[in-house]
Amino acid sequence: MKIAVITSSRADYSILSPLLYKLKKDKFFDLNIITFGSHLSVKHGKTINLIRKDGFKVTHSFNTNSTSDTPSAISNSISKTIINFATIWKKNKYDLVIAIGDRYEMFAACASSVPFNIPIAHIHGGETTKGAFDDCFRHSITQMSTIHFTATEKYKNRVIELKGNKKNVHNVGALSIDNLKSLKLYSKKEFKNIFNNKNAAIINPITGKAYEYGDPLPNTYRDPMYPDPQDNGVPPFNPARFLTPRQVLAGISWQF
Repeated sequence: MKIAVITSSRADYSILSPLLYKLKKDKFFDLNIITFGSHLSVKHGKTINLIRKDGFKVTHSFNTNSTSDTPSAISNSISKTIINFATIWKKNKYDLVIAIGDRYEMFAACASSVPFNIPIAHIHGGETTKGAFDDCFRHSITQMSTIHFTATEKYKNRVIELKGNKKNVHNVGALSIDNLKSLKLYSKKEFKNIFNNKNAAIINPITGKAYEYGDPLPNTYRDPMYPDPQDNGVPPFNPARFLTPRQVLAGISWQF
């Protein structure tokens, strides 16, 4: 079964990675990973290299990352994504496309597949995002999809409302929970050693570092040389300026 998994950023790749490992391991599936969006952006860490480092082959990739967050730039990114994916869908036949979430890049990739009648499996449908326009993209992907994997029963019911039937709507839980099974946790000693840095008690909003006398201050902040008796907690005139440093601990462990 030839499957295309589309990923547009580090955020969705980190959620998809447990599924990708399962698909890669199962010989029944012919896994094809298509990267776009910020994966090829140097500014965002060129995370396509992270995918390759994890042992996956990237079948197709192209840079459709928006140059800014302006409406015009986002619209241009959507159109660019649709055009690039149309070429992929035209030249390659897939049995299923796996999409996730609510990003406009993901919406564009799915929208371009509709004329080609390619089945889409949508992960994390039925959810809502407050204060953003992501919901219209998420629900649009739901309408374009054939199979739905939701994170909760509530979201499952919303997808059923959107689709008008229960067919191929499954509540499977949040995929990212699978990451916990392979997550390496730090011991208390490791954690304390890693974060054994100078812990600033007071942050200068201009320098982003601990206050030092003589630092430039905005007009709305008083000079720390002149204390305010109304202050609560650690006052900005604290001569130490740093909290007590964390200790570096070392230990030996053995297993029988």
